[in-house]
Amino acid sequence: MLKGRIWLVQLGFICLGALLIYRLLEVQLFYDHSASINKIKQQQVGKFSANPRVNIVDRDGSPLAVSIEQYNLFVSSSSFVHNSEAKRKLLFKYLSDIKKIRQGAENKLSDLSTFLLAASLTPSEATYIRSLQMTGIWADRNYKRYYPAGEAAAQLVGFVNNENNGIEGLELLYDEQLKSVSNNQEKLKDGRGGIIRVSQRKQSPKNKPLQLSIDMQLQYLAYQHLLQGCSNSGAKAGIIVTLDSHTGEVLAIAQYPSFNPNNRKNLDLSAVRNRALTDVFEPGSTFKPLILAAILEEKGYPLSHKVDTAPGYMRVGGFTIRDGRNYGELSIDQIISKSSNVGISMLSRDVDSMKITDTLYRMGVGRRTGSQFPGEREGYLPFTPMSSSDKVVMSYGYGVSLTPMQLAKAYGVLANGGEDFFVSFTKNDIAEKMRVIDEKIAASVLETLKGVVGSHGTGRNAKIPGYEVA
Repeated sequence: MLKGRIWLVQLGFICLGALLIYRLLEVQLFYDHSASINKIKQQQVGKFSANPRVNIVDRDGSPLAVSIEQYNLFVSSSSFVHNSEAKRKLLFKYLSDIKKIRQGAENKLSDLSTFLLAASLTPSEATYIRSLQMTGIWADRNYKRYYPAGEAAAQLVGFVNNENNGIEGLELLYDEQLKSVSNNQEKLKDGRGGIIRVSQRKQSPKNKPLQLSIDMQLQYLAYQHLLQGCSNSGAKAGIIVTLDSHTGEVLAIAQYPSFNPNNRKNLDLSAVRNRALTDVFEPGSTFKPLILAAILEEKGYPLSHKVDTAPGYMRVGGFTIRDGRNYGELSIDQIISKSSNVGISMLSRDVDSMKITDTLYRMGVGRRTGSQFPGEREGYLPFTPMSSSDKVVMSYGYGVSLTPMQLAKAYGVLANGGEDFFVSFTKNDIAEKMRVIDEKIAASVLETLKGVVGSHGTGRNAKIPGYEVA
């Protein structure tokens, strides 16, 4: 009796196995696959993220970097072939007309693979293609970064890579802040590879534009004048930095040569870096007012204090320092207005080099500006006692190096009544100030700078009617 039951169980398993084998054979040999294709077999094929970067605007809301919606068109060959020949021809003609089809794309249809058919479609172009209601084809949304200011603010704003990550300029500095929160989309496809539904999560209100301190009207003006100035003088390069000395806000940074951030196919890498913060130079005569601040702080001279610069040159440590001509006796304000190398050298001889270095460092020489701009340099300021010849050479701007931004900031300290500040690229990001030199000393140096643009000064061409310029 027991053997009979075991035999029945074994027979049952044999029959079940036979049915499974028959079903597999039926599917492989007799089943109509075209009927299966006509049935919707919904399946989740994954998620993709298409997040626009946050826009960048200037202090008045004018756009400096925006994200433009676009679409990439993909094809699954195995499903695409089930579209009618008329629809396929219509699609390829349309893509050819708008010049968006990728070269050799039609030849890939026989590969039975998924590939990119067209890139950078506009929303209206993608909408038209969807209206054809074809299977095995879908458009993935992405965003392209566009820079309305073009070459006028290229090094300042920077740019992103193909993955929409900031790699230069303020796009890099504020990269995390500029990335939108997740805006995931979930695609459901049918058996032919066509999109059935795209579910989209709502974006967070994080996408408020990043507002910079930059004034684009001033930025454009600075860039145009820089181009004209370089052209007139034959200069190979130039930089303009404009700071609000009361707040530390950067209002404009113009640079020549520049580049078009919207077309980087033949990009000259030497034009990419923001030289106002990444390149150092010996400042020459522009350094004399900063040296004067250190001299006045130590010696307390009035601006009427006189120095005899005759015969127009002096020898120090085996080399000769010269002026353009023999100015004879000069007051301190005349030393600055006439940019006398001999005069500033004679004044600096009697001041300890470490005291000069200390004042310069407090004014921002030899240290970064606090802007946090990528690649910013700190320059060079000697922190060891100097020989008399080294000290004299530094008094008219050699043997020391700084960035254009550091020089602008040091002048800003003078304009700000002797108070130091952090440089900022965003509007209303004002840090606490700290006094680094006496207010009266700052005022005295500013007074000498007014003489530079006076009728007898070396910078008289910089005078602007109706404005007080120093």
